[in-house]
Amino acid sequence: MHTVTKDVLVTVKNVNRPPVFAEKFPAQVSGTENDIITLPKNLITDPDGDKVVITYSAPFGPDGTWKTKIGDAGSYDVDVVASDGVTTMKRTVKVKIGMLNTAPVLKTISDVTVKEGETIKLPISAIDREGDKLITTISGWMTGDTYKTTYDDA
Repeated sequence: MHTVTKDVLVTVKNVNRPPVFAEKFPAQVSGTENDIITLPKNLITDPDGDKVVITYSAPFGPDGTWKTKIGDAGSYDVDVVASDGVTTMKRTVKVKIGMLNTAPVLKTISDVTVKEGETIKLPISAIDREGDKLITTISGWMTGDTYKTTYDDA
């Protein structure tokens, strides 16, 4: 029996694996106007240990945060892109911002001048941006939005 040997060069090429979004990475986040919303960075890793650069679409800043303000209520689709310099992965996060309850706004009432014996009708109008039911009360010299003046009111 004869034995024959031959050396063979085997080359294993490195295959880049893409960044990975952890299972716990949120598909949806929510908040209220005036909240600071932050998307997590620590839930994105690279299995090869490559440096991962993360970018966020508007309205989020480069650090993954958004300081919401009055008027931002609504739904937003935000793209989170992770790149290891070779491969890019993307997740879309649904961001829901609810309205902050704000005070109603009373429209300005101009000064009223009438003669004795005439009726005053105050044009009271108020708006609540959240659509809450409003209750208006009048106090002071007049106790309602309509008043018939007398000769003693001058």
